[in-house]
Amino acid sequence: SKGQETEEIKGLKEMASQAGEDASGVEEELNKIESQVNTLLASLPNLLDDIVPDGDNDGANEIVNEWGDAQALPKKLGWTD
Repeated sequence: SKGQETEEIKGLKEMASQAGEDASGVEEELNKIESQVNTLLASLPNLLDDIVPDGDNDGANEIVNEWGDAQALPKKLGWTD
């Protein structure tokens, strides 16, 4: 009957409203988690390629490939402190 349909519609509207509130809460939680993940990822160093040899410091690096003329580069750039 009509009164029963109205109660059913009212119940469905309440459920839809609650679902919207739940979605907002979940979206806020997602934003917090994404922020934490981004903070953690930003704290990780860059990963070296597998072909990079192990060494104690950059003096132990092996030159694999060179291009250009390093001697032709300006000694002073003028834009650094």
